[in-house]
Amino acid sequence: MNPMIPIVLALTFLQGPSSHGPRVSDGGRMFSESSVSKANDALDTISHATGWDVVVKTVESLDGRPIKDEAIAGAKSSNVHGLFLLFSKGDKKFYVEPSKSASGTFTPDGIKAMDAAIMTAFKAGKFDDGLDVAVAQVRVMAAAHPATGNSIGVRDKAKLFSPEAIIRADEALRAFAKESKWQVAVSTIDSLNGQDIKARAVTDAAASKVHGLFVLISKSDHKIEIIPSVSAESTFTKAKIGTVVSALQADFKAGKFDQGLDDAVATIRRISPAAAITAATPATVTTSLSTKMSDSIEKLAPPATNRLPLYLGLGVAAVVMLWVLMRAFGPRRNAINPNAYATGQPMPQQPTPGYGPQGGYAPPQRPG
Repeated sequence: MNPMIPIVLALTFLQGPSSHGPRVSDGGRMFSESSVSKANDALDTISHATGWDVVVKTVESLDGRPIKDEAIAGAKSSNVHGLFLLFSKGDKKFYVEPSKSASGTFTPDGIKAMDAAIMTAFKAGKFDDGLDVAVAQVRVMAAAHPATGNSIGVRDKAKLFSPEAIIRADEALRAFAKESKWQVAVSTIDSLNGQDIKARAVTDAAASKVHGLFVLISKSDHKIEIIPSVSAESTFTKAKIGTVVSALQADFKAGKFDQGLDDAVATIRRISPAAAITAATPATVTTSLSTKMSDSIEKLAPPATNRLPLYLGLGVAAVVMLWVLMRAFGPRRNAINPNAYATGQPMPQQPTPGYGPQGGYAPPQRPG
């Protein structure tokens, strides 16, 4: 079983229901319910892992309005921090519009590739497939350039890993940071260009300001270096770091790069102090504490004696004293209170509080 699956599932459960509406609004009824549900889940995951949001909207018709203008207006009105996709069923048109903040991630070339993949599926009458490929293209671009400002997660410049593996790792490492307060950054580069990998890793780790571990992987040099921050040196010892490197090397040698990333993240979580605390046996701790408390109580308690005669004597004295007081201060006839209510007198009232295989789609017109 993939060791990352329980981590991702646990994170998804802890996040609870989404605070926003569905990311796919299929007013034009172009997609099946299962495809819409699948896309919503995938786009939620992409948002949580990369910080980029995506809104997909379908309509029956544009009523003669230009689709580009409608897409731009829709992106602005939805205030999306990422990408807005508009599909018109009756007009057989679609347009993809990035927000200004996302133009560096969802580039014109990337959007053109997405346009082509969607159009191919739609011309074949496979609309669910068109939605699937759109989400897949979003995943690739979002994972390559996350919107999150911190260093936690994977920066795969060398393109060693699949977008799915990157998103799994990002979610798991963010969950790990919340649990343990340790940060982990993974960076891949194409080549060291003759640099010493340790020196490069130290420099890059300092620039990332990561509080935990910095992992540097050089693709062409086949080298791996892991640098702990000064605050993490006593926690992530050389021996522990060696187990992470070994996990990466074993999978990389077998050509299993995604598996190597999964195993490395799982190993980091396992060797951390937080994992050790979680793995402790509560019953042992409870038994130990109970035993110590019992011993202390026994030491503090005075020797047991028969105190029954003492208690009987005190009881008799209390009865005699009570009898004397009753005789001295017996009940007297109470004076009549003129302000008191007579028996039976009422109390004063209180205030009450159609598409098909024949096609009809044309590529969206874009500048350049």
